[in-house]
Amino acid sequence: MKDDLAYVKYWDVYAPLLTERQQKIGDLYFNYDLSLGEIAEQLSVSRQSVYDCLQTTKGILLDAEKKLGVCKAQEVDEARKQAYAQREDAFLDAALGEEAQAIKAGLAALRKEMGVEW
Repeated sequence: MKDDLAYVKYWDVYAPLLTERQQKIGDLYFNYDLSLGEIAEQLSVSRQSVYDCLQTTKGILLDAEKKLGVCKAQEVDEARKQAYAQREDAFLDAALGEEAQAIKAGLAALRKEMGVEW
């Protein structure tokens, strides 16, 4: 299950690299959380063919992430944003005390208005 969570991230980024059949089976598995048997029944194929297709799909997704690293870059970017936000909060608290809350609220409103979230 833990591995599937990583593949869901890869799926969101790299699904367009897959064949139509891989996309269909992957969509049912990753997005609709259907079991192999349910997918097989819905597509009128064997459970083994669904399993084989998913193994191939996972291999392609993993290979794409290893080569391109888009998901890893997104994780690093998110970690940087969180670290910045924490340092910003600490700085404002130390420098301004109670006034910091008003400034934080103003900055949050500005970020929301600009569509920048962290």
